[in-house]
Amino acid sequence: RLESDERLVYRPGHLVEFAARGFEVSVPWVGGTTVTVNGSSFAAPLVAARIARLKSLDRRLQVWDLKSL
Repeated sequence: RLESDERLVYRPGHLVEFAARGFEVSVPWVGGTTVTVNGSSFAAPLVAARIARLKSLDRRLQVWDLKSL
């Protein structure tokens, strides 16, 4: 289950087809703490992680399969 701020968005036909929230993202920081940051650079790992999680459930999934979920 994904939290509402961790959802993965699919927009077919756009230059960027997969997207995730890049606003107020909680990230690990120095000393074992976390900070809240903004920016698409912080959303990219969320997209990669969600896709990896889906592929871990079925390694046969291809990109076009993920687009149809």
